[in-house]
Amino acid sequence: MKKLWILPLAAIMMVACGEEEKGGDLSICDCVKMQGEMMDKMKSLDYGDEEAMKALEAEYKEKGQACEKLSEGKSQEEMIALKKEAEACM
Repeated sequence: MKKLWILPLAAIMMVACGEEEKGGDLSICDCVKMQGEMMDKMKSLDYGDEEAMKALEAEYKEKGQACEKLSEGKSQEEMIALKKEAEACM
């Protein structure tokens, strides 16, 4: 079950993380760092521990939503630029 969450979450975070917005608290590098931290914690969970997975999701929910909002309304070209910027943070 745990493995099913990793790939979609990684894809969402990579695409959703955007550049630092005016008045925003998160930058694309913050989103990439958060994704890495969450992935590391997911890997350390026991397989099938749904309670721990839910707790982890709750821990990162607010920041994850903020990262998703950073990409709202972006054109395809802007999204490609954001992806390149995210790759530079790794």
